[in-house]
Amino acid sequence: MDEVLVGQRAVPKTLLDLSEDDYQLYLKDDRWRVYDVRIEGVSFVSTYRTEFSSALIIRVSSLVDMLRQRTSEIPAVDTSGGVSTSPRMAR
Repeated sequence: MDEVLVGQRAVPKTLLDLSEDDYQLYLKDDRWRVYDVRIEGVSFVSTYRTEFSSALIIRVSSLVDMLRQRTSEIPAVDTSGGVSTSPRMAR
């Protein structure tokens, strides 16, 4: 089996004729572990990273919108008792 080694990572060529399909491996504890699988040139890691990133952005955006809405619904309360707490006014 042919492989390309870069440090502790490897990309072996499979024995099956899968055209553009391959696996990326890394060496840990004297064992090779699969890091990524490319099928027809498309990386699973890149695909999942893009999907996860998009989902995270949508969720964070939704959370920010929800927090803005909730804080806008909270009535303003004057806790100063009519006395300014500004450092400029206290002088």
